[in-house]
Amino acid sequence: RSLIGIDVTCNSRKACSERSRRSAPVPLQCSRSHTCATGRHLCHASADNYSRQHRKYPCCAASTAVVDHVTTQPSVQPRTLNTTSAPFSSGYLRVSPQHSIYYEIYGNPNGAPAVVVHGGPGAACWPRHASFFDLNFYKVILTDQRGCGRSTPRGCLVENSTQALVDDFEQLRQHLGISQWLMLGGSWGVTLALEYACQHPARVAGLILRGVCTMRPQEIRWMYGNAGAAMLKPLSWQRFVSLLPPQDREDPLVGYYKLMLSDNQETQEKAARSWFDWEMSVGFSSSSSELIYNESPSSGWQVQQHPAMSRHRPPPRPLSAGPAPRVPPPQAPSKQLPPPSRQPPGRDGSRAYSPSPASAPTAAAPDYTRRTVPIHAPSSAPSQQLAEQVLSPITGLPVPDDLVARGLALQGGPGVPPSTVQPLLEAHYSLHSAFLSHGTPLMERAALLLRHSVPCIAVQGASDLVCPPGTAAALHQAWPEMELRLVPGAGHSMYDPGITHELMEATDRMKALFNVHD
Repeated sequence: RSLIGIDVTCNSRKACSERSRRSAPVPLQCSRSHTCATGRHLCHASADNYSRQHRKYPCCAASTAVVDHVTTQPSVQPRTLNTTSAPFSSGYLRVSPQHSIYYEIYGNPNGAPAVVVHGGPGAACWPRHASFFDLNFYKVILTDQRGCGRSTPRGCLVENSTQALVDDFEQLRQHLGISQWLMLGGSWGVTLALEYACQHPARVAGLILRGVCTMRPQEIRWMYGNAGAAMLKPLSWQRFVSLLPPQDREDPLVGYYKLMLSDNQETQEKAARSWFDWEMSVGFSSSSSELIYNESPSSGWQVQQHPAMSRHRPPPRPLSAGPAPRVPPPQAPSKQLPPPSRQPPGRDGSRAYSPSPASAPTAAAPDYTRRTVPIHAPSSAPSQQLAEQVLSPITGLPVPDDLVARGLALQGGPGVPPSTVQPLLEAHYSLHSAFLSHGTPLMERAALLLRHSVPCIAVQGASDLVCPPGTAAALHQAWPEMELRLVPGAGHSMYDPGITHELMEATDRMKALFNVHD
């Protein structure tokens, strides 16, 4: 676009001339200039000179309107993870009669406290998570949330809800004698960290969020409905729903929850593997592999390196040797006109639209909020958790009461295969909309309670398909003080080089919140 006649800022007339020579094949000179109130030199390109040379370049390589001089930053190599030593402390904390959570502490025993809120739900913490921090400065706490990792009992869904996890973090903080801590949450951990911060803002020194997720119904539908990520990964989606009976494919979330609560361990493990395959296909894509379908009995879908050499490509399949299919001749359009409307014409001679039964307006969109409907819980389930009917975030239809009760009563234990824990917990929390469907939405509460008291940096992959950037943008719109850093080309993983770099930069910047003395 042309910048002719628009004031642009440069530092001097010499700089303006230098930019002109660098910006355009034929140097353009400023025809007039003046000094603005700020003392900066403003220049105007000559429209005549511009039109004579038919160039699209302004005389100054600056952006539109009056802007400060921008210096080119030297390129830097992405930062890599710090080395991690063994934890200096670990243990179990009994947080309820049913649950004990496992924790480890890394780094400086007298350092600034920071806690990692892992994703999933059910993904657990790993020693590598401490590598995102300067362990000479920070004291980093890793903990496995209820029912996963080394916390016990494994796979237990009894008293396993967002509020219970918030209470666990607060108990852990008190147990460790920490006044305030920095929280780093990723994916589902963003939801949990925000909920904790909303309830205990005075205990949160700062927030670092990665892959922003708030468990709104539309976010759950994106991942497990047929009109979100399924449209971008159609082959993986077909494999995902093919494990379900046809009647359950409209709501895979409910269908998979049934399989994961099956009494058959083989069924549970098969469902968990399929669940993981779907999530991995969405969260981790390859730019060097290409899928090719060849309708041969011995091949089907094949994976091939991209781009492939032409000599590696087979010739196109020949047409069938049989006779060509007969194409029916086109039918003449019907001359029968629709019956006239019985409604009287309007002033302009038109008639009001009268919909036929086939084109009648569809029903209103389902309400995905939880409805209060008293139901009777079986004696084996905690009745206080079944005071309401659960609506599926995918379809808005009620989830069968017996299925909900069965899940809320699942005791778990050492016999639960570790590979099934994360899919089970993800399905459990997703089906219940993370137990957050009451009252003011989390995003609004965070903006109301945290925006003027808790510093926050959000790191979001611009190509994240698991937690799309729209959620991060919506949170930033509600909470403008939150710093949002969109990493180009990055996906969901915290180990993506661009995400890793930004997270380590964020933990370093958050050091300013603490006054630490060795």
